[in-house]
Amino acid sequence: MGPSNKLLGIGGMVGAPFLAIEMLGSNVAGQQVPQVTTDWAAIADVVYMLGWMCSIYALLRAGAAGERKWANIILKTQLILLGIANIYNLWGATGIGTDSIYFQILDLSWPISNAFMLATGIAIIKADVLRGWQKYAALVVGFWLPVGMLVMMLFGRVNATLYFGVTYSILAWGALAIVAYKAHEPKVVYNRFGIPEIA
Repeated sequence: MGPSNKLLGIGGMVGAPFLAIEMLGSNVAGQQVPQVTTDWAAIADVVYMLGWMCSIYALLRAGAAGERKWANIILKTQLILLGIANIYNLWGATGIGTDSIYFQILDLSWPISNAFMLATGIAIIKADVLRGWQKYAALVVGFWLPVGMLVMMLFGRVNATLYFGVTYSILAWGALAIVAYKAHEPKVVYNRFGIPEIA
């Protein structure tokens, strides 16, 4: 059966601030800090993305995008994209072969997985399974990248831009984790062999 949604939500909460930690640790007024290594930043990103995956998996288990097949596919695709992005993070953490063209191609999984959250967020809103602010949390996460890029284009790589991105990430992924924590547990049914399955 795997972990409960409450446990997955806690995992999401633990991972939520790690993008901010990586951004603050690797940047001061938009400049790379020499004593912070790529390896350290990649490890922070691994924790952050594992937390994100926990939240999405909890929403998938709870049927947050509805019962239609395409909605299920969207959440599963989101998980796969995050998994690929985390392979990039793990590779970066090793510090081996990071100048490879394959490593650079794999880097595309980051913006793609972020952008795909827009589709995930829209699917959750259309399903109308979650209530109140909770059904908009995934879409807010999806807007982090485009809004962050817009703010950077308008104001440049300055402290205010960095702190905006940091604050946005903590609030958005933290809210998503809270939604995951509160998501109802899936109904358990047993097949003819007595093996539990998620309905």
